[in-house]
Amino acid sequence: MKENPTKPCVCGNYWRTFWTDGDGRRRSHSLGPVATLTEPQARRKWRAWAKTDYLLASRGVTPQTVAAAVSQWIEHCRGYYRRPDGSDTGEASACASALRWLVRQHGDLAPGDLRPSHLEALQIHMAACNVARTTINSYSNRCRRWAKWAVRRDLAPPDLATGWQAVPNLRRGRTDARETDGRPPVGRVVFAVTVDHLGRTEFADLVPLVHLLWHTGARPSELCTMRGEDIDRSTTPWVYRPTRHKTERSSGRVIQFGPQARAHLEPLSALVDGGPCFEVRGQPVTQRILRNAIRHACDLADVEAWTPYQLRHAALERIEEAYGRTGAMRVAGHQAAATTDHYVRVQRANEQEAATIAEAIG
Repeated sequence: MKENPTKPCVCGNYWRTFWTDGDGRRRSHSLGPVATLTEPQARRKWRAWAKTDYLLASRGVTPQTVAAAVSQWIEHCRGYYRRPDGSDTGEASACASALRWLVRQHGDLAPGDLRPSHLEALQIHMAACNVARTTINSYSNRCRRWAKWAVRRDLAPPDLATGWQAVPNLRRGRTDARETDGRPPVGRVVFAVTVDHLGRTEFADLVPLVHLLWHTGARPSELCTMRGEDIDRSTTPWVYRPTRHKTERSSGRVIQFGPQARAHLEPLSALVDGGPCFEVRGQPVTQRILRNAIRHACDLADVEAWTPYQLRHAALERIEEAYGRTGAMRVAGHQAAATTDHYVRVQRANEQEAATIAEAIG
């Protein structure tokens, strides 16, 4: 007799759900280890799984094409890639963008017909479409993740996942794919001119946000969602602890506002009334709105367009020059110096130090 999946329960060191299929066989599914999943998190994963994988399998829905299998995986991703509070992480959208290329090229094939040559051909096609090499590699990794999922769900033969693992990512200098330049920090003159023009547009309310990014070196995602009630003004400097940030799974994040940053925060009504600190036309600002606003201001100022993240590069480079690598690490919230090296111009600093040594000893 067929029975529906049970609610998550602890079995050994894992959260599991059990059910009986139409043939009377007792089945189970692991939701993850008890050590890393709380009961509410296990229940959220269980609900997402029951609405997608289990429901489709119980109805005998087996995708006949790559496009259909990708559609099922994206639906799975929307339920799986969630923060502890249940909000979307954005990874499902990134997976959809990556697998869109696979569907365009091989969507009509059956999953079992895919070979390693199909992934390699997809990489070549994306390179011909001027997609950056690093982007091609990230898309390829997500395609491999989809292949593993399809194998686990018996939607594709086991050799698909192993075969695609054998296809290497593109390496610098070994491919015709476009290379991207590193994000240079925004110069002071360009920053000042851009902000001046930004203040004359419909996005003038974002000027304080841009100044905060310039002074604090915070990630745009951390300040876009900042609320007035989240800022602790009882100490000096003011302290803000984002509830959502890039490293929330491994460490806390503290952003401190010095006198220059506080000067741009004090006029905000959100400090008194609460709610989002930054809004555009009555709606909370998003990273996309901020990015588009800056691009528009750059066009008006007739300067090369830059992105909000380049303000983080500029701030951390100034901090590194004044307070050293350790100071930049502390402000950025990095756990390793190698991560900070991504933001500061290490090669230039090394060359300057080597030149000083050469003049002294050579």
